[in-house]
Amino acid sequence: MEIRIIDPSPEELELLAPFLERHRDCIVVDSAPVRWTVETARAYYRQLPPRARDVLRLLAAPGHDGVRGADELRAELGASNLRGFTGSFRPILAEGERAGRWPAGLPMPVESIKRGGAVTSFQITNHTDHPDLLDVFKAAVADQASVD
Repeated sequence: MEIRIIDPSPEELELLAPFLERHRDCIVVDSAPVRWTVETARAYYRQLPPRARDVLRLLAAPGHDGVRGADELRAELGASNLRGFTGSFRPILAEGERAGRWPAGLPMPVESIKRGGAVTSFQITNHTDHPDLLDVFKAAVADQASVD
């Protein structure tokens, strides 16, 4: 006998605990990877400070592949450097997890690319478990550009 439980919530697992304990030899628990949705990407975008939203909006702009050079971003943003533009991506992700605005374990959507210790570009990365991450953020940011 095999009992398969697919993508259970913590509450469901807690309710099933006595049953699972009695039948632990035949239990298989499948957890789907945590994935960004347009709604969670939109909520993340809204939580970012304005300058970080500008960077994310440029990365997810129509006609772009999710990658922008640091020099290109500085020119488009009219900035001499990107300090203060990109430092909030990780803290906002962690803060949203703690506050329950989105699920824990979402992959970091924006990554910096460094060469020789210097940041040369930024990108929205399609992760192995989330190959459509760029498309999700393009959809989320497209309908927010008019709100900003």
